[in-house]
Amino acid sequence: MYQPEPVSIASTASLSEAADLMSDHHTNALPVLDNGTLVGIVARIDIIRTLLV
Repeated sequence: MYQPEPVSIASTASLSEAADLMSDHHTNALPVLDNGTLVGIVARIDIIRTLLV
């Protein structure tokens, strides 16, 4: 679903912060921004895979 101001996270944020933000906003992925520029996307599965390693 399109959101005019999507929830995003800074490139310096921790995985814990990303997981909390995803949970709070009921989303499975977040755009990652560095000084307002899109540098990537982190998905819930990325966090899960990191925890399983």
